[in-house]
Amino acid sequence: MHHLRKAAIQFVVTGTPRSGTTYVARVLRKIGFDCHHERRFTPWEVVMDAYRLDDVPWGDSSWLAAPFLPMLPADTKVFHVLRDPLKTINSIIGTGQIDWPHDYRTFIAKHCWNDEDYWPADVAADAQTFWLRWNLMIERSGRVHRRFRVEDLPAVLPEIASTLGRTDVSEQLVAQALAVPADVNTRPHEASVRLTRADLTAECVEMARRYGYEY
Repeated sequence: MHHLRKAAIQFVVTGTPRSGTTYVARVLRKIGFDCHHERRFTPWEVVMDAYRLDDVPWGDSSWLAAPFLPMLPADTKVFHVLRDPLKTINSIIGTGQIDWPHDYRTFIAKHCWNDEDYWPADVAADAQTFWLRWNLMIERSGRVHRRFRVEDLPAVLPEIASTLGRTDVSEQLVAQALAVPADVNTRPHEASVRLTRADLTAECVEMARRYGYEY
């Protein structure tokens, strides 16, 4: 018989858009965690507790969680996911994250530029500013338990699972989970601008290097 109980969110995976949050959500579900993509943190709703029917560790993988990290329950584990910065920024540009007429753009404008009506005058420059500010927001929240590059997920997945209470995850299960296709978010790219490493600002290059990328 199931017993309904209210439980605080146990973990959050966050980063910038196009950093791998969809992929990580699918990998975590594959090894037995209740983790979906942008289900608990959306432009319209934030859910930090829920009524549960089981004891399966639960959380959300969403770049939209970043502004709310300081408000999370004290025991909630936060994982900061990163992807190659140039690929991420070009994907942000190509998918129209910061300049499309949608609630997601309004969310970014509000929490990055403190102005819901902000529209980028220079998409290439503002995409870099957004990438930089969003990662700094996550860092400065003081809530990050573990930062990892999505490229390193095979090495760090057992540690993440252990942190969330699963010390019984076998190598076979990890291998099966990592077999999930990495290109799970295939929103079309229609980039009018495509950056090279030479186009990145000094601040973005410094952050990329600090995160372990050879820029």
